[in-house]
Amino acid sequence: MTDDTQIIVLDVPTEEAASKTWLIEQALEAGRVTLKEIDTAREQQLKLAQSQIGWIQPVLIALVGFLGTSLNWHIKAGAILAILAAARALAFSWKVQSARNWIVPIVPPQIWLSMSQEENTPYVKNTVLHTVAEKFDQAVAANQATLDTMCDRVGKATIWYLAVPVAALVGIISSYLLSVAWMMSVYSQ
Repeated sequence: MTDDTQIIVLDVPTEEAASKTWLIEQALEAGRVTLKEIDTAREQQLKLAQSQIGWIQPVLIALVGFLGTSLNWHIKAGAILAILAAARALAFSWKVQSARNWIVPIVPPQIWLSMSQEENTPYVKNTVLHTVAEKFDQAVAANQATLDTMCDRVGKATIWYLAVPVAALVGIISSYLLSVAWMMSVYSQ
């Protein structure tokens, strides 16, 4: 058995101002890494949603075509329910594609210029870097919320897509049972 534990040794400055600067720079780096990972996950969700759209559209077109060619109303009832399930899956996949409220932490030039206009003290540098780190933090929170919504929609689209054959079967069986019940009531009188 191997121990995969890694020990990270950090060189923490001892002066208070340098220590604060170092901590803020670490926060910035953590923000960059986190945003990169969230963006990678977002791209994966977009690709998955595009794949779902690619699978759902032909199924939906086939069901609509089947609805128009079938003379049996039991089959038509099953096709209608399957179309509704497929359309719902398609809607959720399209909603993933429309999630465009992605935040990129852009720091206005005024913040960077404030370092050159004022005396470049550790306090000014720390204030500017702290502002930048806060923007990263806000972007991480907002982007994570958007990613969570995208994941939820991809999951719902998958469930609805898997429900298409079940919906078709339920429609066929229920319409058949309704017709049997109607025939029994007509002939029992």
